[in-house]
Amino acid sequence: MEVTEIIIDHLHNDPRSLRACTLVSKQWLPTSRFHLIPRLRVQENCVDSFLELLESPHSQFARSARVLEIANLSTGHNSAWVNRVMPSLVKHFGHVTSFNLSYVKWGQLTPRAIECMNGFMNIQSLALLDCSFMTLQQLVSFICASQKLRFLHFGRSLYEQDGPQVASSQTISPHLSKLRVDAGPSFFFKWLSSQEAIFLEGIILDPISLENIEDVQRILRRAGPSLTLLKLRFDDQYMQRSGSCIG
Repeated sequence: MEVTEIIIDHLHNDPRSLRACTLVSKQWLPTSRFHLIPRLRVQENCVDSFLELLESPHSQFARSARVLEIANLSTGHNSAWVNRVMPSLVKHFGHVTSFNLSYVKWGQLTPRAIECMNGFMNIQSLALLDCSFMTLQQLVSFICASQKLRFLHFGRSLYEQDGPQVASSQTISPHLSKLRVDAGPSFFFKWLSSQEAIFLEGIILDPISLENIEDVQRILRRAGPSLTLLKLRFDDQYMQRSGSCIG
C-alpha cells in the first residue's frame, strides 16, 4: 500500500487522475482525497447544504482538509450565521493546521461560538483579515489558544473598545517564526513587544507609524540573530517627520 500512496502523491497536481483514483477502491480514497480537498471555504450562501453534507453519517471529506476558511463576504458582513456552523466546524475540522478568517465580527458571536473558535488547538498558520474583536483581551485569547502556531497574518483587524488588561499569563506560541501585520492597532504591537519568548525568522510590517515605532524596535531586538526575512514600510506621517528632521 505504501507504493500505491507514493504513486498517488505524484499525482497531487492532476485533479482528473486523482478523481479517478478515488473510484478504484476504499484503500485509495484517503490518499486521493488528501490532495483533492486540501482547502475548504465556508460562506453564508452555502451554509445549509454544507452542514447537511458535513453531518451526513457517510461523510468523510472533512478528514482530508488541512486548511479551513471562514469568509464572511455578505453585505454588511453580518456574522450571525457563523454561530450556526462553529460547533460542527470544531467537531469535524479540529485537526486542521491552517485557519483563515475574513470579516468575522466577534461582537456578533455567541459565547458558544467563541468557545469553538478557541478550540482549534492544532493551528500552525492563522490569518485574521479585516476581523473585529470586542477587546484586546479577546483578540489575544484567540491568538494564544493554539500553542503550535508558526505563522500569524494579522491584516487590518481591530478591537472595538478598551477592556480588561491582558493577562500576563497569556503568551503567544513559542513556535511562532513568521509574522505579518498589515495596519495593526498600536496596542497590538505593544502586546507583541511584551512577549519574552519570541524568536522570529520572518517579519513583514506594513505600515509602521510613529506611535508604534518603539514597540517595533523591541520586537526586532527580540528577534535578534534568528531573523532571515525583514520587510518594513513606514506610513506617510512617519516619512514626512523623518524628512523634516533630515532637512
